[in-house]
Amino acid sequence: MSITLYSYKEDAHIILSYAYDVLTEEGKEIDCEYGEIKRKHYRDYKKEKSDYMFLHQFIPHNGKYLVRDIEFEISDFVLNDKIQTFCFKEAFYHIKKIVFKASSKDKITAFFEEAINKKFKENKEKFAEVSGDKIIKKKWTGYNWSYESSIPKRSFDSIFLKEQHLAKIREPIKKFIEKDTYKAYCKHGIPYKMNIMLHGPPGAGKTSLIHSIASACEANICVLNINADLKEEAMIEAISQVNDDDKISILVLEDIDCIFVDRKQNDGLKNNITMNGILNCLDGFNNPEGLIVIMTTNFPNNLDDALMRCGRIDLDIELSNLDKYQANKMFMSFFNNEEYFEILWENIQKYSVEPATLIQFLFNNRDEKNITTKFDDFYKLLAKKYSKDKSDIYM
Repeated sequence: MSITLYSYKEDAHIILSYAYDVLTEEGKEIDCEYGEIKRKHYRDYKKEKSDYMFLHQFIPHNGKYLVRDIEFEISDFVLNDKIQTFCFKEAFYHIKKIVFKASSKDKITAFFEEAINKKFKENKEKFAEVSGDKIIKKKWTGYNWSYESSIPKRSFDSIFLKEQHLAKIREPIKKFIEKDTYKAYCKHGIPYKMNIMLHGPPGAGKTSLIHSIASACEANICVLNINADLKEEAMIEAISQVNDDDKISILVLEDIDCIFVDRKQNDGLKNNITMNGILNCLDGFNNPEGLIVIMTTNFPNNLDDALMRCGRIDLDIELSNLDKYQANKMFMSFFNNEEYFEILWENIQKYSVEPATLIQFLFNNRDEKNITTKFDDFYKLLAKKYSKDKSDIYM
């Protein structure tokens, strides 16, 4: 009996990692094509649950290996006389075909389960030490969601929203993740999903707000880049793999307006994604439960009317340049002096200052005993930055 795995699948990585450990413990030397240890995401072989672990990002050289009484053979995966490849961390690797053989299928699956359980327990603690109380950010490689980075959690209070925005965002998110809310969605046959549109100029706080939403939901962030290389089939596959545990996940579609530029009459887009494909994604009928889709754009006027129809977008948030309420909250978090703030605001309110610009100035000068000594430099920076006429505030 035999079972075949492929090297771009997470199951193959964890099983090969365990097989490598067993063979080296037996004193056998194995040459590998690359041998870093990366943080990655593993799917449980038998269950539909998952967690994050360390794994050996390696593939032994082609050949036959014997681990206990199970033989496995590694070879290049050839399709139409061409060795297939996959992309990881912007590098391309040959896809390997791994065939496990034993006297019975049960022996092979038992070994797989042993590998999963052993490596899961061994590496979960290691990963926890590194990631700690953080949000995991992943990106789509073309075949699976790959670990990209860990980012500290952020509360809503740390992103200095406009006064009217905080309740508008926090309350719906809080309601969505409540257990009774899920029951209500099921009762009425409504897909358990949420779609959020964030729009505004660069530096207005879209990325920070996404981090805060993920922190509030205890969710991972999966970023899907909409570009000319992304096919609709790959987009559907990526979305289907976003939620692989009981946690809510967040799918971020950055610069969503790009796919609506130069649409063809046959509903095809420059990047091979159709309007129907995007709308089906947002309507959620083929999506994993508990998926929050967050779209960002600097050009909301370029969005298709069908995308923004009533009921399709649950939260539509415009993040614009600083108002006095935001600026005050930012300033007071660094320097608790209302008099100094009024001096600053009197001189900068004439500019369309992005929240990120003021935050950077305050943070860079956070240790100043008298922050007013740095005001003139900031005024000059703003005058130079905004001296040109910006006819489009989203440029």
